[in-house]
Amino acid sequence: DQAILTQVNLFPFIPKSWGGIESSWTCKDVSNLNAVGLKVYMTIGGADYSDAFDDAAGSNLTTFVASIITQVNACEYDGVDIDWEFPDNPTRATKFKNLIAKLRTELPANVKISIDVPTQWLEAQIGAAPFEDNSTVFSDADYINVMNYDDFRTPTKPNHSGFIKSLNKS
Repeated sequence: DQAILTQVNLFPFIPKSWGGIESSWTCKDVSNLNAVGLKVYMTIGGADYSDAFDDAAGSNLTTFVASIITQVNACEYDGVDIDWEFPDNPTRATKFKNLIAKLRTELPANVKISIDVPTQWLEAQIGAAPFEDNSTVFSDADYINVMNYDDFRTPTKPNHSGFIKSLNKS
């Protein structure tokens, strides 16, 4: 029932190492969803589609951001969701921060940015590895989607997340 929804994320948009993005979603799909009052985000990446982020957000950052903006403008997306699983070392963390910063600077002001992060990045006071300082990446994003289903640190995995467990402490 679309009456209870406010937003949908269309998935996947697959990053290409040369800086492009690929998807089977069309502008007509976005238009149809907007026509019933839904905000529409494009989700770039995902667990099976993150390999090319390293090059796309590195040496091809300008092309990558231009490809995203072209798609956003052509289809009138309301937002961009970056699902890079995972920028798991300092070099990739820098590329991730640079990507989000460049998107924030170059996307139209009304287009929102969301990022998908693992629970561990939030548990350590928003400064967990691989980031020494998350302040810029989190302030450049409008929304943070917490992926709490891949927390393998707890043997029993209650709620699959130590983050949820810590919220329930009195």
